[in-house]
Amino acid sequence: TRLGLLTLAFFSLLVATPGTYAQELVIAPGEPITVGVLTALLGGESDFGIASERGILLAHEERPSLRFGDALFPIELDHHDSACNDQEATSAASNLVREGRAVAVIGPNCSSACLAAAPLFDEAGFTSLSPSCTAPTLTQQGFRSFHRLVSTDALTAERAARFLYEELGGRRLALLYTSDENLTFYEGQVEALTAEVTALGGAIVSEIAVTAETDYETLVTEIEGTAPDQLFCACEPEAASALLAALAESDLSTIPLLGAELNWADQLLDLAGAAADGIYVISGAAEPSEASANLAARYEERFGDAPHSPYYSNAYDAYHRLPDAVLAIAVLEENGNLRIDRAALQAEIRNTSDYAGVTGTIRCDETGECLRSPTSVYQIQDGALVTVLTYED
Repeated sequence: TRLGLLTLAFFSLLVATPGTYAQELVIAPGEPITVGVLTALLGGESDFGIASERGILLAHEERPSLRFGDALFPIELDHHDSACNDQEATSAASNLVREGRAVAVIGPNCSSACLAAAPLFDEAGFTSLSPSCTAPTLTQQGFRSFHRLVSTDALTAERAARFLYEELGGRRLALLYTSDENLTFYEGQVEALTAEVTALGGAIVSEIAVTAETDYETLVTEIEGTAPDQLFCACEPEAASALLAALAESDLSTIPLLGAELNWADQLLDLAGAAADGIYVISGAAEPSEASANLAARYEERFGDAPHSPYYSNAYDAYHRLPDAVLAIAVLEENGNLRIDRAALQAEIRNTSDYAGVTGTIRCDETGECLRSPTSVYQIQDGALVTVLTYED
């Protein structure tokens, strides 16, 4: 948005060029190696951030320090809240850069926040690893700092289109999406899905933005006029719940509805209860393995709750990748100081190849794309999520 771009430009002016900031960290004996954590901890998207934080904490408990010869350096987490919007992310990223202590940053969680933070991290020579920023455009900007350990919306959309077209037999799709300047990934999902459905031979018969002021009875009447045989809701759980209530009284009550993200389904169940039964959900997932199953069990045991977002495992992998990268490029001097060159660390992360994570094999390309993970389709049945199909190609 214009306001977001002006805000980003203002803060970008406050952040100087890489030469202004120390491009080599010097850490004295006994001092910590600091990892910045930039997640969404407040607001409607906090499930993403809290799950990511917990994944990082689980990894940190396994690996709280790094050893170089006889020297042991503790790893310190420096937490900041990006609040899943561009202004807060710009402010938090500016603080991380100005402080200059973080060797790298895990986060942000949301695509709008990643888009705001990346230019600042680029200018300062930082490296970031996002566990959940999925907008395809993020790796089309030429950012050097940005890496994502998650599949893009383009891949999810490709698989969603295949499920709708091949498994459910739909040919006429109605698309709904939340219109919010701070949640641009919903529009990205619609754009990607439109391309995939059209390529398969299907048709988008209506595309409607929903806001807090939307009258859902009027909206459903409008959709009925286009005669769809399927619905896709790239929208907030509150919007999906209101949509379900309006659909129940319409001729569209029996056509399939597909939504995105596991946290979306969890919140929808809380809001809509039994009315959510039959809804399909598509989301990226960790590769089925003993390691991913053990991590999920450990998460539930440690925090007393099942994860409300799949991205805890991506954040877990991001944390583990950083210490390995630091070990590869850091230099321990005779006086005990540890030197970490930011450019060398950035190159080490960008050149990641065949790194075994719980989410799958991590391989970063020249744009910062690092993971092509499985995608699962679930259905809500009797208040529970049941796996219908998993795409692993």
